[in-house]
Amino acid sequence: YDEELKKLALKTIEKYRTQMNNLSLNAALETIWQFIRRTNKYIDQTEPWILGRDSSQKERLSTILYNLAESIRLSTILIYPFMPVKTKEIWEQLGLKGDLEKIRLDEDASWGKLKPGVLVKPGKIIFPRIDNKKKEQEGAKEDKANIISYDEFKKIDLRVGKIVSAEEVSGTDKLLKLKISLGAET
Repeated sequence: YDEELKKLALKTIEKYRTQMNNLSLNAALETIWQFIRRTNKYIDQTEPWILGRDSSQKERLSTILYNLAESIRLSTILIYPFMPVKTKEIWEQLGLKGDLEKIRLDEDASWGKLKPGVLVKPGKIIFPRIDNKKKEQEGAKEDKANIISYDEFKKIDLRVGKIVSAEEVSGTDKLLKLKISLGAET
């Protein structure tokens, strides 16, 4: 799995470079996400949490953790143009030195640039999980609050109009005075 991950990393960098040069930003992002998904699969395949319990597997565990840290480093470099704030947080937690803004794709985005023994710093969760059930419940509550009955709807006087003019109201930042034509009325 190690060689497969390394080869994909190199392929990802080249494909990303071409896509960015062609301003194919969506394609470049999809290329990054494919690499990240493969990195997640690498975690599942290598099971570092199991190797961590076996002292005879320390060297193998070190290799896996290095490969994961290197994959995260490369992903961070590639995602930086799209998510500069979050990638800086990742960079710092990886314990990497230097400004992410000064990283050059041609010089720094290649496999093996991460020095062994780097100390990963503990920190806050950068991308917290989204609880879909909780999100659905909140959405349902909002929907109920925004629903009116048919009888209430019948009482509303709805008309189609045309905005004739809009002027700022002095002393306010977000208020506009609208002049609306309803046909015969203004």
